[in-house]
Amino acid sequence: MYEHPRLKGAVIKMVALSAAAAFAFGGSDLKVAMQDYQVGKAMAEAGAGPKLLGLVSIPGEPSALRRWVWGLFGKDPAVPERPAVVKERVFGETVEDLIDSRRFSQRDYVLVQDMLGRLADARLRPWDLRTANVMIGTTESDPEPKAYLVDAGWLKSVDKAETREELFESLKNQSTVVFEFGGGSANWGGPERGLDPFDHILQQGLLKSRGS
Repeated sequence: MYEHPRLKGAVIKMVALSAAAAFAFGGSDLKVAMQDYQVGKAMAEAGAGPKLLGLVSIPGEPSALRRWVWGLFGKDPAVPERPAVVKERVFGETVEDLIDSRRFSQRDYVLVQDMLGRLADARLRPWDLRTANVMIGTTESDPEPKAYLVDAGWLKSVDKAETREELFESLKNQSTVVFEFGGGSANWGGPERGLDPFDHILQQGLLKSRGS
C-alpha cells in the first residue's frame, strides 16, 4: 500500500500485475480490483476493516524495453491504466510487529477479539487472517483504537447452519500461515509445522510480551 499523495489519511492499494491476475484469478486487473473492492466493502461495513474511499485508475509506467521497441516504430509506448483501491489509512502497527517487539498487550488481544466478533456478527470468514494483516490503530474517521484486518484476501463461504458462536470459534482457530523466524507469525508449534491456529499465535504473543 502507498500513502495517497493528496488525500489525507488515505492509502492506495494496487492490484496484482496482469499476468499474475490472470494466473491466480483467471481475469484482468480490473476483475481482481473489483473483487478486492467488494471484499474490502464487506469488511468495512462489518467494522472489521478500514473504510473504502473509492476505486481509481492509475497510469502505468512503460518499461525501458517497451519504450525501445515501440520507439522503433515511432509509436507512443502507452501502458493501460491500472486499477487501484483507495481506503482509509490505519495509523498504528501490525500485530506481528507488536508481538515481535514484545509489546502485544492484553488490551491489544481484546481489540483483536472484538474484531473477530464483528466478523462473526457479519458472517464473514476472511481467507488471509494472520497477524501481519491485522493492525491496531486509529483512522481519520474513528479516533478510538481498534483492530483492523487491512488485507482479507478473499472471503470463504460460511455454512448457513453455523451459529455466530461457532463461526467466532472457527475464526479463532483458523489455520494461519506461520514462519520459522521470530515475530508475530513465528512457528510456535515447532519447525515441522507450517500452520497454527490464529488465536494460538496471539496467546503465545502475550506470553512473549510478558517474558514468560
